[in-house]
Amino acid sequence: MGLEFQIWRTDEHRNMAMIDTCDTAKDAIANVKREIHSENLETALADDEVEKNWGYYFPIVVDKNGHMVENILYGGIKTTGDHHFYYLNGNDFSSVGVDDVESNGLFIRMFLGDKDSTPWFAKTEWGDLIETLDSEFLADKVFFAINPVEVLKRNK
Repeated sequence: MGLEFQIWRTDEHRNMAMIDTCDTAKDAIANVKREIHSENLETALADDEVEKNWGYYFPIVVDKNGHMVENILYGGIKTTGDHHFYYLNGNDFSSVGVDDVESNGLFIRMFLGDKDSTPWFAKTEWGDLIETLDSEFLADKVFFAINPVEVLKRNK
């Protein structure tokens, strides 16, 4: 058995679509980041307008230094309405809740793209980082999730 990583997009109406499958978490993260960068930053808007008019985000987990923790992936919203993350450990994974992530000294950020090679995170209209997945500022936005799935790998 091995893992593949499904990329899911949820639109502003909460319609979900699987848009890609990758062999590694790293490839899935890179694909999501490219998609978000393209949608939020490769527009005809001026820089100050881009800041106010982003429409896509990817919840990520960062450490105290602001670096992405790549073995914890946002998994989306469960049927219970709860947000969850996947903790990856080699070829194993487990679903963990928001409280589990935050109680380990980690932080949730909404990735919007890379501006001048620096990660750009969602902020409120007052300039505060959006740190909760239920923030009113995330309503009517498109978000991405990555779900690991176990697959039978064939020898080539």
